[in-house]
Amino acid sequence: MAGTLQKLAVNIFFKSPPPTKTEADLPPAYNGLVYTPPSPTAHRPPKPPKPPHSNAALPRRFPWRALLLQLLALGVSALALGMTAFVVWVFDNNPAQTFHTDIVSGWSTAVTLNAVLAWLAAVAKVALMWPLAECIGQMRWVLFAERPRRLADFESIGGAGRDVFGAVGWIFKFRRGLLVHFGAALMLLSLGLDPAIQQLTSYELRSVPATPATPARLSSNPSYTPTRGFSRGLILATPRALLWGATSALLGDPVTTTHSCASGNCTYPAATSVGVCSTCDDITDQLTRNCTTLTTKNRYCQSATCFTSGQLCTYTYNATSAGGGTTFLSANAEGANSTVAGNTVIIPADRIVLTALYIQQDNATAAATQNLPIAPGYVAEGGSHMARGYVCALRFCEQAYQAQVVNGTYSETLVNSTSVDSFALPVPQLSEITDELLNRPLPIAASGKTNVSTAALFAMGMGLAVSLSGNATVLTAEPRPGEVSALHQGLYVDLLTADLVGVMANVTGSMSAAVRNEGAGVEGVTLVVESWMVARWAWFAWPAGVWLGVLVLLVAVVRGTWVGRGGWMGGSAVAGMLVGLEAGVRAEVDVMGGGVKRDEVSGGLGAWRDKWSVRSVAEEVKVGTGVVQEGGVAVLQTSTYD
Repeated sequence: MAGTLQKLAVNIFFKSPPPTKTEADLPPAYNGLVYTPPSPTAHRPPKPPKPPHSNAALPRRFPWRALLLQLLALGVSALALGMTAFVVWVFDNNPAQTFHTDIVSGWSTAVTLNAVLAWLAAVAKVALMWPLAECIGQMRWVLFAERPRRLADFESIGGAGRDVFGAVGWIFKFRRGLLVHFGAALMLLSLGLDPAIQQLTSYELRSVPATPATPARLSSNPSYTPTRGFSRGLILATPRALLWGATSALLGDPVTTTHSCASGNCTYPAATSVGVCSTCDDITDQLTRNCTTLTTKNRYCQSATCFTSGQLCTYTYNATSAGGGTTFLSANAEGANSTVAGNTVIIPADRIVLTALYIQQDNATAAATQNLPIAPGYVAEGGSHMARGYVCALRFCEQAYQAQVVNGTYSETLVNSTSVDSFALPVPQLSEITDELLNRPLPIAASGKTNVSTAALFAMGMGLAVSLSGNATVLTAEPRPGEVSALHQGLYVDLLTADLVGVMANVTGSMSAAVRNEGAGVEGVTLVVESWMVARWAWFAWPAGVWLGVLVLLVAVVRGTWVGRGGWMGGSAVAGMLVGLEAGVRAEVDVMGGGVKRDEVSGGLGAWRDKWSVRSVAEEVKVGTGVVQEGGVAVLQTSTYD
């Protein structure tokens, strides 16, 4: 029927002749099509009966053509949404894709995945909006066939199917018509269809394995056999790695584990290596204190500074002492002695026992500035003693650690460190002290994953013990060669701001790294940072829900049209104009407007001349539509009501 109405040539700029007027006191006339009320000045008669619609006598004609067209549009929309879901599923948990196309030779363009999804969303939305608008428009004819409604509703329902503003306007009118409200809500929800499809994809940075030209490596040394040097039996020189690690740490530049990582992001397998561990006990309370009271007569002078009050103390533990105005630090390292039990030599795991006594600063300000005490051991009157003492044991240990490089920064976590309590060897004869004996591997821990050579054990207990022993003292004159120990000066500077436990942890960490760096190491995994697409499927419920809602609306509207035996006119503007140009409607507008501006000469068309008020007047007219048989032809009939 909509197609037939669109072929009519309707002139909306000229009015039909006014209806023939009757006397004001005559009863109302009803011609079966248009009800013509009397003059507005006369008393209005009772509301006439609704014209009999003969829809019930008409055969039902199912709007197959309209339904198939709308289903075709919904199918196109579903296909676009399905392709959207398929594309997202294909690239889910994969690197972000950019599609390069050569539109013209020499000119290429890059199309991102989100651009492809935007195009699919546009197709899905366009194909979805057409059946939605048609269903809302068709509801005008269904509702007006059910009961008379104002022409304003006819316009508002049409606006609800055209755009979002019309949908909002209809919702806030609170008129009857559940399916129209449902369609208007779907129109509002369609605003979020494009953003929802874009929200399907999220991107996160991931580190993924790569194969660079230079593989990632991490130093590890499970079998430590240092270069030997000895004289007169097993009096061995300090191994290079141990001395280098200790000296570097005490002089402010500790050795770190060597690693390679071309990309700046690497992971390494859990590594096990020979390391050096330490344990320290605080013996400050066990120090022997010998103090001298200072007076003007019994003063103590250091360079140009003299002390005439307070005390000058010397602190002693066994054979180690500090203070007395001259000694800042005294370190005495002794190698552990082996014992013989039958035909077996028992070598203690603690290779070095280090006793260290030192004088701390007498106040926090001096410690912060790292100024040395003028007279080590001097205690001001009313002050407190600042001497500290520790006994530390050093041994080889098995260290398990996990390392990684993130954004170029190396980090390491020590998982655990273990060691045996002692090592056992057969008592050798002089002729048996050969390279085979000196290089014999001795397991460090019960796991047997790491070992050190016999020579390394004795080198640590003998050579390193000698290197760690020494003093840091006040120089009263030009020192002679050998009187200045840079190693112990560095150790004392570190002790100004930390205790010996922390300093020794730093030293053993540097020594362990130096030992690791002499090994072959393990190969790691090189990682590169990539942007990966991750799907958020919950957002797909939005477009899928809107699509399903339009399908439900279409089925309901088609059923209402079929039950009412009406034709499918959808959102046709031509059909709407034809209803508005019915002679009865115009006559009703004339009468309603006559009270405002009546023109008897023109036949009561004053309201039509007042173009400023015709819309407000016309919108108040109540109209009902129906299909009747005239001469065997179904004709749309329009009736007006007051």
